[in-house]
Amino acid sequence: MLTFTPVTQRDIARLRRYYKSCEYQLCEYSALVKLMWRSHLHPSWAEGAGCLIVRNFIDGQYCFDYPVPGPDGDEDAALGMIESLLCGASASRMKGEEFNADQELIAQGVGNILLPLFGGVPATAAIARTSVAVKSGQQTRLTSVFHSVFLLASMFLLGGVMARLPLSALAGVLMVT
Repeated sequence: MLTFTPVTQRDIARLRRYYKSCEYQLCEYSALVKLMWRSHLHPSWAEGAGCLIVRNFIDGQYCFDYPVPGPDGDEDAALGMIESLLCGASASRMKGEEFNADQELIAQGVGNILLPLFGGVPATAAIARTSVAVKSGQQTRLTSVFHSVFLLASMFLLGGVMARLPLSALAGVLMVT
């Protein structure tokens, strides 16, 4: 479970252990800067995947700092958690539904543990596909299943044509959606 707590003076010693071995130039000052600007940034922190995850609340929206790894931290896992949480929160806002962050992270964790057993690679939620589905009137979670079947069929049937598509065209599609 990822539980965010506001940054306070008491937390500085605990947070400093993350910043001690940080490779970023100004990392060691980050906890103090968050404390100094707490009335504007409203920072809160959580620990996940061995990393420190800092969330700020600015102008009514959440934004995240880059995760700071601890001694046994996995930055990729922490970034995956952040991406999935932002995708889920965005989709739930678009649909007007309540978002369960714990359920999202547990499902992602179980999926990423089981997927390599079948030759797959770990994955996170994708905001592009999610936003297109919601804007197109998605009603059930079967949208993801149909999307997967369509991609699989197009890969087999149109593989030669799709291989000729320039990556810049695909990047443009992602930017528009």
